[in-house]
Amino acid sequence: MIKAVKPVQKKPDEAQLPVPKDKPIEGPGLDANIIRKEFNRSEIERRLEKEWALIIEKTRFVPNMVKGNVSGFKILDFPENTILTEIGLVKNDILKEINGVELNNVAMMFDLFDKFKNDSQFNVSILRGGKLLRIIYLLK
Repeated sequence: MIKAVKPVQKKPDEAQLPVPKDKPIEGPGLDANIIRKEFNRSEIERRLEKEWALIIEKTRFVPNMVKGNVSGFKILDFPENTILTEIGLVKNDILKEINGVELNNVAMMFDLFDKFKNDSQFNVSILRGGKLLRIIYLLK
């Protein structure tokens, strides 16, 4: 006799998250929640120039409120197959900080783009599915 087995139900948040393509860096003294990604600077600049209007028009985010204060921004939606997908952002990610600067207002987010546009490394803290990730982006 064959018994029917009830499939394991995933939490709603887990079911929505795609499996990351990049594995976290692991090793002695390294946090397993650190992901390192390298990109060609000129390719990133080209893609941003080409996709910027679409990204600005279609990306939706809201403040992430913690105890009445803004603590990052939750990405509700963004256009697929853009640089945002390629750098590893996932819908419902909460962007917490960039290069040590806490994200707590919209104007600051856009100011950071100008402030860091010539940097060759970006450290981004993201809350994803309740876990804090740090993604290190290196531009060569």
